[in-house]
Amino acid sequence: MFFAGRGSSVRCRTSRGWPGAIGRSPTYCCQVPRTSTPSSADQNSASASEIFVASELQRAGKIIAPRTFSTGEIIYGAKAPDVYAEINTYEDALADVRRLKALVDTGRIGRPILANARVKWYRPPSYYAGSRWRGTRALDGGGALINQGVHTVDLLLWLLGPVRRVFAKAITGLHAIEVEDTAVAVLEFANGAVGTLEAATSAYPGYSRQMELTGTNGTIKLDGDDLAAIDLLDAGDDERPTGPIAATASAASAVVADASAHTRVLEDFIVAVARRRAPACDGRSGRQSTALIDAIYQSAQTGQPVDLC
Repeated sequence: MFFAGRGSSVRCRTSRGWPGAIGRSPTYCCQVPRTSTPSSADQNSASASEIFVASELQRAGKIIAPRTFSTGEIIYGAKAPDVYAEINTYEDALADVRRLKALVDTGRIGRPILANARVKWYRPPSYYAGSRWRGTRALDGGGALINQGVHTVDLLLWLLGPVRRVFAKAITGLHAIEVEDTAVAVLEFANGAVGTLEAATSAYPGYSRQMELTGTNGTIKLDGDDLAAIDLLDAGDDERPTGPIAATASAASAVVADASAHTRVLEDFIVAVARRRAPACDGRSGRQSTALIDAIYQSAQTGQPVDLC
């Protein structure tokens, strides 16, 4: 993610998709040297001035571990004239996902009642053993939820809006790692719907991401990135799935086999800069996803529901 401010340039990435980015508050994650004098930067910082130097440290080869920073100053600073904050949201760029969004927004499923999202993926022990940061609390920041499940969290919020309460359980059921390889959460959405979220790297052999949305007018199912079913009480012929279901390579592999959606995200960002408009997904929406994941971790740790709004 690139964040540009007046007279400054910084290369920074949100906690979504960056190894090591779950803190005690919604966070951006940049890197500062471990050998630096202890300061607020060693925990959480709201100072953009500390974040702006991160890219210079990276180029100088002085960065050896990530640190978390509060999004407060970045998000709200990005609302100043001529300043933008962009977040990579892979899911927003997919054609069938956009079609699903249209079906929800136009009320075709009726009033939302229930959402089920499952990211039952598998990673072999070598995935963690062969890395110094994967599966560690300090550098990975969390496990299957923040790393593999985060895009599905993005998608749930994009489709159904904010979550007001969450109750969760996370375990390390298979891998010898510090963080969770299996997480389950019950979600209460602000619109009155309820839902479940599962994220795992312990589910051999690994299955494509599944999502089902049920409303008063029927159910829509997403298999991987493809619409698998549009079962509406009054569905028309033009509202049926249009193609075969593609295999999801990431269900069992960390390799990104198809970067076309990432390309579309970058294209949108370039157009946003050229036309001086906000990108399709901005910093505020990124913070919502991070806040929900943080609440899930908090609930799993305390064994109590957590209210978000």
